[in-house]
Amino acid sequence: MEAIVTSGTFQLGSFNQQITSPIKMTFASALNPDTQLYTPIFGKMQASKMLVQPGIFGDPIVTAVYAQPEYAGVFDQPTGPDFHIKLGMRIRLSNPFLGGSCLIGSSSNPIALNLTTGTTSPPAGTAPITGKAATIVQRTPFVIRSATHVDNTFAVPGANGCGLGVGLVDAIVNLQAGVPAAAGKNQMVFNEYIGQKAYTALP
Repeated sequence: MEAIVTSGTFQLGSFNQQITSPIKMTFASALNPDTQLYTPIFGKMQASKMLVQPGIFGDPIVTAVYAQPEYAGVFDQPTGPDFHIKLGMRIRLSNPFLGGSCLIGSSSNPIALNLTTGTTSPPAGTAPITGKAATIVQRTPFVIRSATHVDNTFAVPGANGCGLGVGLVDAIVNLQAGVPAAAGKNQMVFNEYIGQKAYTALP
């Protein structure tokens, strides 16, 4: 399967980014012939850097920051009436001041999304949000689903590795981005197309 997120938002604390370039993900389900159970297998996430406007430090010219979503080692497809996806992500922030290793989330401490096309169950004090159920888009070529996945139940860790690993720079990024942020203070919206892809074409 291949999912292409064409638009949406990711809000992490006070850091609110529009998805301005596609996020592509490939994944599959492998059948165990002995147990007859399927195991979700993640292939790859591909996403370009997106310009953060007006820049995390408030100046889009001198201190423009780029954000790039990355896979962070967690993937599952729980069964249920809604099309759920559990996904670990991290956001790489980059500019000459931050360097190229500034991350919100990591493989050991990811942003743990529980995406749904149904309605979320966030902590008390946060209103639920609702996605859009999958629908068949076209049959030639075959695009199985158009859907909107949402989540506003997840927590976000603080930044790490910013400015050559200097802790002060991590603290500045945390202050500007409003992270760490508790569950209910963050939101993901993925508007996407999902289609079949041959195993021979997987990256």
